Amino acid sequence: MSSIQIGSGEKMEFVIALIIIIAIAILMLDRLKGGKSEPSFPYIQKKSLLSPAERSFFGVLKSATDGQLEIFCQVRLADIIGLKKGLEKSERQSAFNKIKAKHIDFVLCAPSDLKILAAIELDDKSHNQKKRMERDGFINDVFKEVGISLIRFKAKASYSRSEITGHLSTWLKVDEKSPAQQSMHTEKIVPKQDISQAKARLCPKCSSEMVKRKALKGKHAGEYFLACSGYPKCRTILPIEE
Repeated sequence: MSSIQIGSGEKMEFVIALIIIIAIAILMLDRLKGGKSEPSFPYIQKKSLLSPAERSFFGVLKSATDGQLEIFCQVRLADIIGLKKGLEKSERQSAFNKIKAKHIDFVLCAPSDLKILAAIELDDKSHNQKKRMERDGFINDVFKEVGISLIRFKAKASYSRSEITGHLSTWLKVDEKSPAQQSMHTEKIVPKQDISQAKARLCPKCSSEMVKRKALKGKHAGEYFLACSGYPKCRTILPIEE
């Protein structure tokens, strides 16, 4: 009984045919499973740069600084913190990896030359978690090392303009003789539970927080109303509806 001999050319054709059959089978199986290729750009636009809590704080911060400082939001740590010279490549990469994905809520700069003066972190309940506390400890040490003031505020329903101004007094010029400014520095934003109209209320003109005030004279003396915390730049007032 003679055996059938297959030439090298026939072997090559057989291998190619087998590869084609396998590729077709995989393609058909993928279609049966409803497989779809990933889009080239799987991205969407976020609704806002800041969270509602951060936006609320930003309104009071903007009012408290009164244009004397430039405020930048959600700044990457690596954009304000550099690395020392003379580090080994591996050491440099390791140090950079620790800061490249971290962000600071607010950075305050001098209007004239944008020199970094201070940074602000708004701490909510998530900062009580172990990993978050380790992150905060690392950031605190970094800012202390480079000599940039880092101010932390606890996230809450409302903020006092005077509280923020007090923490930033080093970089702010306050006219203590001005009754209007004294009033603005001691007035507190109404807590959410006190007045329903003041709940997360922002000025319709400048987006600063609205604060509760009492008319001292005139036909509305003794009555309360909502006034923009951006006074005197913004003089918007709103009634408090029951």
